[in-house]
Amino acid sequence: MLRNRVESFAEKEGNVLAYVTFSRHGETKYTDQYPDITKKAELNAREKGKIITAEKGSPDIIIYSPAVRAKGTADAISAGSVEGHTHPSVQMRESHQIRPSEFSNRQRAEELFLSIGDQEEIARQHHIEGGAFTDPNILETPESKRARLYRGLEYLIRSLDRSKKAPHVVIVSHYELISILITDIFGDLDKSFGRYNIPSFGEHVDVELIRTDDPGIVTVKINCDNKVAARDFDRKKRLFI
Repeated sequence: MLRNRVESFAEKEGNVLAYVTFSRHGETKYTDQYPDITKKAELNAREKGKIITAEKGSPDIIIYSPAVRAKGTADAISAGSVEGHTHPSVQMRESHQIRPSEFSNRQRAEELFLSIGDQEEIARQHHIEGGAFTDPNILETPESKRARLYRGLEYLIRSLDRSKKAPHVVIVSHYELISILITDIFGDLDKSFGRYNIPSFGEHVDVELIRTDDPGIVTVKINCDNKVAARDFDRKKRLFI
């Protein structure tokens, strides 16, 4: 169910399961050597940690992809959230559900990335019909990525069911995962935001996970680029309805 009205759920504070900062990793060196993000990206991630802490409180849980660039970004966000010192109570978790796309043909994929070059065009090729990066002979299919993304979402919701208060959860993942969630909530990225490359390196979306009267349904509310929308997530089917 798409919720077209932009309403505040603040009056139902007790129904919020979690406040989530869903972030793309910072600009990458692609060396697989920690932290595998540029110095500027590291500084920006530290600044992000300060900003989101001021807005939502210190992160309680930071979940990151197994990719080195995601771990480097997550650590910088954690450090920035407490002015450069690791918060003693933060839980750091690695999740394979939010890993980057798996390669069917790594050499061909890398050739395409290099030949295209432009980040906006690379992003577009992940979403258009017949795009270079929707070819299962090159990369993992969007359907496969969507399935594991929402499997991970259900795992997170299940862990939150036992929480007495709504934690601040930071998730650091990759364009091809985050953009699927944004597309499923808002529809076509270009029509909704005027670009496909959203989020770009280091950008994030703000997410609220909200209880409903049906324990099998959780409302997912997203603020992306100052636009807000929400849909209901069927936990058993692991898809939006």
